[in-house]
Amino acid sequence: MTPGPEGPEDGPRRGGPALEAMYGLTLWLIPTLERFPRRQKFLLGDRIQSTAVASLESLSEATFTRRLDEVGRLVGGWKRTHRAASG
Repeated sequence: MTPGPEGPEDGPRRGGPALEAMYGLTLWLIPTLERFPRRQKFLLGDRIQSTAVASLESLSEATFTRRLDEVGRLVGGWKRTHRAASG
């Protein structure tokens, strides 16, 4: 995967091999589930899709939580500084 602006077609940038693999699996899995027979598509297909998306979400949270926490601390510090300077 090449570095650059992240978009839906670029996948998770610098997300680690587990997140990238799950993202790739999910991209393949969802259209594949659409080809399931009608009886399986709505019960089994929905369960598989929900599990895949939940797994992708959990991996994303585990991968990016520290980076997001840092952003939150920076924004909080900026807000405190801005309040102190204006009031």
